[in-house]
Order: sequence, then C-alpha cells, then structure tokens
Amino acid sequence: MHSGDIKEFIEIHSQCLEYESGIDSYSEELRDRRATACSSGDEDDFRLMIPVLNGIIADAEAYRGYLTERCNSPFAYGGGCVAEMDSQQSHGGTICCSTAEDLDFNVACILERCKYAERMEDMYTAKEAREKAERSSSDATKEQLLAVERCIGFSVNRGKTSCCYDAALREQAIERLQGLGYTVEDRSNQRDGMSYLISW
Repeated sequence: MHSGDIKEFIEIHSQCLEYESGIDSYSEELRDRRATACSSGDEDDFRLMIPVLNGIIADAEAYRGYLTERCNSPFAYGGGCVAEMDSQQSHGGTICCSTAEDLDFNVACILERCKYAERMEDMYTAKEAREKAERSSSDATKEQLLAVERCIGFSVNRGKTSCCYDAALREQAIERLQGLGYTVEDRSNQRDGMSYLISW
C-alpha cells in the first residue's frame, strides 16, 4: 500500500468511526429506554424507543450514503467528492476540483458526468440518502416533541411548573421548545444518562 493509499484508508476509517460513534450512542440510549420501560411496567414507555430508532435509521442511512459515493480521482482526499466536504475536510478549500466547480457542486450532476465518480446502482445516491436522513430526522424530532408533550402534560396535571425528560433530545427539538417559551436545561451526566429539565 502506497503512502497516498494509506492516508486515504486512514481517512475513510476515521469517517466510518464517526458514523459508528453516533450509532453507538443511540444504541446505548435504546438499551436505557428499554430498561426504563421494563422497570416502569408501562407499555406506553416502550414507544419512547421510537425516536431513538429513527435516529439510528437516519445515521445508518447517512453512513451508507458516505460509503456508496466514491471518487476515484488521483486528487481526491479520503475517496470523497469535494462537493461533499466541509471546510475542515477540504483543508479550508485547498482541495478543489474543476469538475465539481463547473457543475456548481451539484452531487447528482457530478455522479452523472464526472469520469472518476463511482456509484453502486442498487444503493441510494448521497443526495437520496441525505434527503431520506433529513426526513427521518424530522420524524424523530416530531416523535421526541410528542413524548415531551406527554411529559409536560403529566406535570401540568399535578400542578408543577417543570418536568424532567430522561431521554435524548435533538437540537431541533430543543430549539422548537425554546421557541414555544420553554426553558430547557441539559442535566445529562455519565452516571444518570440523558436528562433535561423543562420549565415553563
């Protein structure tokens, strides 16, 4: 393996680890929610696992999208298309591609026209994977907000002005709650796991 190949291999491996780390976090949360549901004896608590499952699906499809689209150009870095890179991956824009620039960094066009692009036809394109992941992410946020709404309603009916939501919350869900006037305080820690204090 040449030094360039080793560098590319390490970059791909590093990217894979990032995706897997996110999936592992969701898996731990899934186990915690299942254990909580078993302890509570309430069948409805098992439904709180659905947002976590949606998160796993979204991350897994994004991971598959990354592995599906490859760039075989001798100038590629990590086997990925420059159109998919963030500023860190492109080293502040020092990694560039005239084909990608000519096609306005449109991944679908690049996959069709670039001689170095490679795609397995039986898998999603990166664009399709991203769109599906975004839909799943939106669904997961809605599921979380429904679960939070139940938690809030339970506390309101007992005359309380706050509730503790002991599960993961996506940034979009937190922003939505804050937009509705709620205060959301992250009280998560390694010993007790994910926890948010929601006040009104």
